[in-house]
Amino acid sequence: MSTTNGRELIASLPWYDSAINTLSLDRFWKAVADELRRSGVSGVPLSLTRTQSINSLWQSPDLMLSQCCGPDLLTAKGNQLSVIATPVFGELDCEPGYYYSTIVGRLKLQGSAVRIAVNSLTSRSGFTALTDWLQTHDIEISATTISGSHVESLRLLEQGAADIAAIDAHTVNQLGLSLSLPILGRSAPALAPPYVHHPQLPFEADLLFGALHSAIESHGSDIGIIDIIRSDRAHYKRAFSTS
Repeated sequence: MSTTNGRELIASLPWYDSAINTLSLDRFWKAVADELRRSGVSGVPLSLTRTQSINSLWQSPDLMLSQCCGPDLLTAKGNQLSVIATPVFGELDCEPGYYYSTIVGRLKLQGSAVRIAVNSLTSRSGFTALTDWLQTHDIEISATTISGSHVESLRLLEQGAADIAAIDAHTVNQLGLSLSLPILGRSAPALAPPYVHHPQLPFEADLLFGALHSAIESHGSDIGIIDIIRSDRAHYKRAFSTS
């Protein structure tokens, strides 16, 4: 029997959560929660938290499950998160446990700088993937707009408020996004956003990994995930501190 000593835990899966796949994520979470309860874990939340800010969630000692970008682990807001696993996206043409971004937009005349839209400055898929791609193609940046989400970055492109953006390819597939602007290429692959928890998890981390694995076997196809790979902070730190 695993106990949480009366604590009510928190779970969120914010990285690919939107109105279009809310039901699928809720079914996936229910499978995770049911498996944890069968393992004797108490205090497992009935539903995912969707109203609390990311910063608040990541700082909470009651956080039993969430997601972040790899570079977030190197920042003050994510430096205490523990990594439990890396997802394997079923629809992406890259090494298991990796992902990439689709580069979308309109390039101006050769030699001119571009205005970029990024979801977050700590996002691999929306920021680093784009700046690396631009550097490879010798394209300079004239202005950066932080949009807050991939969907909003696309809206800025469509409105002409930005010239180019990098959109997480898994987001494109999961949210059924229409990329009406030209697709210019794709970024280099990187480690996929990990599943994380607060280091003060009040039960064995192996139980959480097992519950995630079981839920992916039964409901993973609904959210585009076919497997998970054991991982830790050190793996992500090595990958992103040198990127």
